[in-house]
Amino acid sequence: MSVALTSTWQPNGELPRLQRFHLRLMRLFESITIVLPPTADEALVAALNALDDLHPVVTQTWPRGRHVALDEALKRPATHMLYCDLDRLIRWVELYPDELAATVEHVETCDCLVIGRTERALMTHPRSLRETEQMANDVFAHVTGLPYDICVATRGFSHAAAVRVLAESLVENSLGVDGEWVYICQRAELKLDFVAVAGMDWETADQRLDQAADAETQRRVAEAFDGEVSNWAGRVRVARAIIGGLLGIAGKS
Repeated sequence: MSVALTSTWQPNGELPRLQRFHLRLMRLFESITIVLPPTADEALVAALNALDDLHPVVTQTWPRGRHVALDEALKRPATHMLYCDLDRLIRWVELYPDELAATVEHVETCDCLVIGRTERALMTHPRSLRETEQMANDVFAHVTGLPYDICVATRGFSHAAAVRVLAESLVENSLGVDGEWVYICQRAELKLDFVAVAGMDWETADQRLDQAADAETQRRVAEAFDGEVSNWAGRVRVARAIIGGLLGIAGKS
């Protein structure tokens, strides 16, 4: 068996870190696909193309970027795939490479692996994320009976599970897939599993830094994030999208 990595990426200065850890990633994955928005800089795309077994894909349908990422990964010769937002993935491989390697092995044991946060990782996130995401997790648990942390969107899929997810997904925006995709796999009686990892701590504080932010920087940036009322409103919209995607597919069952 083998695992391909597929990601979406809104670049915020992480390219040097990706280049630094590229070889470490290639020891884990058969290939790496990175889906980028239509505004992606040509020089950045060229830099990605220069990395072995790395496949940048610029999409004109960026709101459906996670769907595109799964579809592109299905073109690669691997039995399984790991989807992870690239900024999170870079932090994960930088700080917790052994945990990432163990998780990649775990991906190969089931059809859908939901990857969530340890308590410590969760607490590095701003309060506005934690409180709104808890609502989405609660609705997911009510619908599926599964007490999973679903809101970081990191998933392992078998080839068959990814094909089914793409065929049956109803949401038009990738923000709505966190619960929907897992529900599709559960409804199909595919093998599900869950793991909480330290590597899903808050990645946004890393933006434009030369290395992953330390705990104090995470705390300071999280406090500033919560200080902006618009960020609370934005996180409410994200939670509504996750809940709406789940209830939309569940209502069709």
